Amino acid sequence: MLGTHVFDLMRCFAADPEWVFAHVTESSRDVQAGMKRAASEPVGPIAGDSIAAMFGFPNGVHGYFASQRNDLKNGRRFGVSLHGSKAVVFVPLTDVPSAPPYILRQPAWAGGAWSRIDYPAGTRPATRAQTNAAMALDLLRAIESGGEPACSARDARWTIEMVAGIYQSHLSAARIRFPLAKRTSLLS
Repeated sequence: MLGTHVFDLMRCFAADPEWVFAHVTESSRDVQAGMKRAASEPVGPIAGDSIAAMFGFPNGVHGYFASQRNDLKNGRRFGVSLHGSKAVVFVPLTDVPSAPPYILRQPAWAGGAWSRIDYPAGTRPATRAQTNAAMALDLLRAIESGGEPACSARDARWTIEMVAGIYQSHLSAARIRFPLAKRTSLLS
């Protein structure tokens, strides 16, 4: 399933989700438990080519995730949008490291011009190799200090929980609360 980085960012901006309600289809048909298939990456069974999921976060914040298989290969629509009372920010997730976000300073979220929010000088790794090196150094720092890395095992568990919650919600046609009560994959 695409979207694990989106789930990470949703949690970064809104905290841990409290519930999920989702709908998953394959060729416009509701996915059933028997419709699983192997993924192109070693992530276990998957199902569906279209996903729509609403996550509920603390303080009445909602996050919406949608993914649709299509022929568009440039990924320009892949990212996270943050809608606030004064503006909208779009954080693209098309490259590693990611391009700077865009902002639309309009309370109505329409009209006006989008502009870039440039990274402060010297704060953005220039290449994928530099990004990977920064993550490895962060992990080493955490090991040496006994602290947590920027992306911890708890964060990884939450990503898996959110993915599993989408399938559990769809297959049960119900809103599912976190942490999940069922700890096994409904697609296995």
